[in-house]
Amino acid sequence: MSTPVFPLGTAYLPGEIVVLNIFEPRYLELFHNHCNVKDEFVSVLIERGSEVGGEDIRCQHGVSIVVHEIVDVDDRLVVSGVAHSIVDIIEWSHEFDFPSANVIAQSVDDIDMPDRFDVASSLSLLAQNVRRVLAMLREAGVVQPQQNPGVALETIAAGRWWDERVTQDDLWRALWLVARHVPCGPMDRYNLLRPGSLMERAERLRLNVDHVTEIANFRFSE
Repeated sequence: MSTPVFPLGTAYLPGEIVVLNIFEPRYLELFHNHCNVKDEFVSVLIERGSEVGGEDIRCQHGVSIVVHEIVDVDDRLVVSGVAHSIVDIIEWSHEFDFPSANVIAQSVDDIDMPDRFDVASSLSLLAQNVRRVLAMLREAGVVQPQQNPGVALETIAAGRWWDERVTQDDLWRALWLVARHVPCGPMDRYNLLRPGSLMERAERLRLNVDHVTEIANFRFSE
């Protein structure tokens, strides 16, 4: 059976809180009849086109979203959940009025311990850069004061979060935590969802961080 898919103008990353306002009839049907609390649907980025009305061109990689709550508000639904794992679209389906597809969870290869140390060190440096950029943007009034990096990002930036027992799961969680704080566009976020090793995605994240740091320094540094 195919999985319900919600194409959006946002590329969600694993671990991200998702809140959607549902008002289009085909998606109301999705959540009224096919997706309950604790169920999953898939979110994919729209490459070209609109969220409303269909006729959009969709990206081929997305994230599964675990539904935590569905609330009726007048003539719409408010759906909240958490982005979970990366999935690849195998084939689009016409089983329902709303978009659906056959999907498969993306697989990743394990990495050796020396490479884990390299990735961990790289993520700590990236977290430091992200922290500086966010501070610069807050000072410039681009982001609100409450949008601070948070304790977890501070811990990664300080380098206190890993040792010789660090696991690959630890590294993935740290990578997505740093990535979620980078103030970049949806296509830059989507690039992190494309297939690749942990080290390859850490390098893509570095490019994203370097890009936003360049822009922030050009626009807001004294």
